[in-house]
Amino acid sequence: MTKLKLKKNEFGLRVNCGKCNRTFNHESIVNCKCLNRQKYVSVVYMNNVKRTKTIESRNFEEALTAAIIIKKQTKEKTTVTYKKSTHYTVIEAANNFYHFKQDIDIPSHLKQNLSQQYLKEIEFNISLFLNVLRNKKIKIDSLKIEDLNDNHVGFWFDYIVHNYEREGTRKNHLRHMNSWINYVINELEIKMKNPFKRVKFSKDETINKAMTKAEFNRLLGVISLESGKKSIGREKKVIRNYYRDYLKVGFQLAIYTGCRRSELVNLKWSDVKFNSKFKMYYIEVSNNKVERITKNQTNKRIVDVSDDLKRLLIDLGLKDNQGTDNYLISPVKKSSRKTIGINLTKGFHHFSEIAFDCQKKSFQFKDLRKTHMTRLYEKYGENIVRLHGHSNMTTLWQSYIDSNDPINLISQNKNKNFWDVKNPL
Repeated sequence: MTKLKLKKNEFGLRVNCGKCNRTFNHESIVNCKCLNRQKYVSVVYMNNVKRTKTIESRNFEEALTAAIIIKKQTKEKTTVTYKKSTHYTVIEAANNFYHFKQDIDIPSHLKQNLSQQYLKEIEFNISLFLNVLRNKKIKIDSLKIEDLNDNHVGFWFDYIVHNYEREGTRKNHLRHMNSWINYVINELEIKMKNPFKRVKFSKDETINKAMTKAEFNRLLGVISLESGKKSIGREKKVIRNYYRDYLKVGFQLAIYTGCRRSELVNLKWSDVKFNSKFKMYYIEVSNNKVERITKNQTNKRIVDVSDDLKRLLIDLGLKDNQGTDNYLISPVKKSSRKTIGINLTKGFHHFSEIAFDCQKKSFQFKDLRKTHMTRLYEKYGENIVRLHGHSNMTTLWQSYIDSNDPINLISQNKNKNFWDVKNPL
């Protein structure tokens, strides 16, 4: 049996898979391999309620014609008052929520235009919850969404706590659950209380927020190909290696520049500048976070090149690469910048557990940035905002070119050793 053909269309023609319990559009259909369980369906929304009708033909043109007719007939029934169903199974509620987030047959002013990556995250989180219930022998095919209770949430809670250590990751899973149930209550108008509302995860107990020089050197010292191996998985054990040849360089650049991960992996040699007036190097960094929030391009912030950072840049090939568009981290790797950033975080997590011999890691990758900011504050005091752009950045950069501009501020500080500060941690 051949796979059903599906093209982008505005008439609600979709493909439903009885095995996957999902309805696919023209993009997500590639994820379904169950050829013998696929059927064309017409999906039409009336008053934010999904109406689905199976189309018997397996020919795309015939199915599309049928979908056009069904949508037209449904929309023309304006004199009929449609009542929203008062009974949805958890699977039906999940499918409705996912289609709602995909903007399928949603009025233009209500569309959210979510990225495919975020949609996959939504799908993963809802599917995870359903699989937890399924593994607990809960009949989710017949379980009504309004019958979800604390016992069901408790099964999910135990799974999340057991499999995810970080508080932030746990809260992210909870956020998706709350979003789903809020949709059920507000959009589907199901009378129920949100059983996830009372879920609270314990906060991470971090040992330190900033690293000493000894601690940082200790971390670098344990990084190797052999120590990067780790056995993961409960039932099927898999050996994963978290070592990458760019980890040491990445960690050093992170702590010496204070860059966020997205900024760090995109640093290029053309960002390294030399000021002939003060005979000093500095780095221009785009403030990605501020630009993402404000949706406006901001002036680049200035990173002071300490003696430690300068030695690292020389070792990386400052003389030959300065001014080029080569990346500082892993310039010849075929991996995407995003993948390299993820590997830096995972590698830091793995090797910090080894370095500090504890089950709960004492440091996170973002603590490298906090360490940088701590050192910077001890050097420049409150003038750190002119350099780092961490507080009120947009306002400050509107008038940063003055007698106290960042270049001049850096030049006035004679202490160029990153670790040598008055009050070491």
